[in-house]
Amino acid sequence: MTKSKRISDWLQVLSLIVLICLTIPYTPLLWKPLSADQKSLIITGIYALAFLLGLFILIYLFFYRKERRVLPYLWLFTVALLYLQALNSLKEFPIEKFHLIEYGALGILTFKALKNDIRDLNIYIWSILITFYVGIFDETVQWLVPNRVGAIEDVWLNTKSGILSLMLIGLVIRPKGIETRFYTKNLKKVYIPIFVVLVATGVFINFVHDFGYRMKLSDSIEIYSHFPEGELRSINNIFQRDISFLIKTAERFINKDKSSGDISVREAKALTFFKEAAGHRWERDYAFSKMRFLKSLKEQIILKNDYSSVLYLKPFKWSKDKEMLVEKLAKEERGKDIYISPVSGILITKFSKVEMWFFIGIIILVLIFFSAKLKISFKG
Repeated sequence: MTKSKRISDWLQVLSLIVLICLTIPYTPLLWKPLSADQKSLIITGIYALAFLLGLFILIYLFFYRKERRVLPYLWLFTVALLYLQALNSLKEFPIEKFHLIEYGALGILTFKALKNDIRDLNIYIWSILITFYVGIFDETVQWLVPNRVGAIEDVWLNTKSGILSLMLIGLVIRPKGIETRFYTKNLKKVYIPIFVVLVATGVFINFVHDFGYRMKLSDSIEIYSHFPEGELRSINNIFQRDISFLIKTAERFINKDKSSGDISVREAKALTFFKEAAGHRWERDYAFSKMRFLKSLKEQIILKNDYSSVLYLKPFKWSKDKEMLVEKLAKEERGKDIYISPVSGILITKFSKVEMWFFIGIIILVLIFFSAKLKISFKG
């Protein structure tokens, strides 16, 4: 391959990565209109684009490649179903559908660039690794941008989209020039990048995604929080006793993108508490605007039970008449037996930091062992 071809291919990859990062600050502008209108022209366009891509591959297989075996078509159908399922799973967060398109394209462009130098099955491992690196960088940048969060689920979603595009390439299109085997010399080169993936995942979860607690408020309501139940109530009591501290925290929350300087641990915890309360208020008011009164009522119950101090502030207050109306309308709705509030729902609650790093350490040791012992080529 010519040097200019390599440069051109990697410039395409770099251009897409830059585009992904540049759109991060503007994503919230599309959040509300797309959430309000699931049948908007933009959302319809995303589905149309995915359909046209599938149709193009089908035409390519049948008329250009003259493929008559059933298996490639079955794989195409399988990947299409998985992609459609991924798109439909984002009804609550329609803006994330863009990421499926972006990272699907990234997987294809990365494969195209790597094909200049890698001619065995290792190309798929490298493509997935690069897609993961970009995804975790993307989510870290989102964490740094005001009014955005970084979540390991989104890193997985982005990587999954790249994997689906690579499945299309490897199982459906099956490009010429890529051998169906692993070269040992190439396979050994991926161990260090895999180590980096494991450590990067641990660091991301540790400092960006974060850990938390899942608590049962009643037989029908559960919540997530950064704080255990006792500490959550303690912070709420502090705010109730010190209204000036509550107001100061509210002001800091509103102007968080303009604030500078370090804050104390006490202030940081208060800000996190207030952010959770603001999340429950948003869920309550948004559900009310959509006439989902049962959800709205349960979010109000959460606020009154664990975040009652913030009800002193006007934006959080509900009049007695409004609350009684919602209670009446909620009785006419049928909901799930247990309502789990989505606020802080991304927090990891099923294992601790120590357990996570112990597990990562074990995997790294296993990889080191296989890296030292691997002496043969695998044929596929």
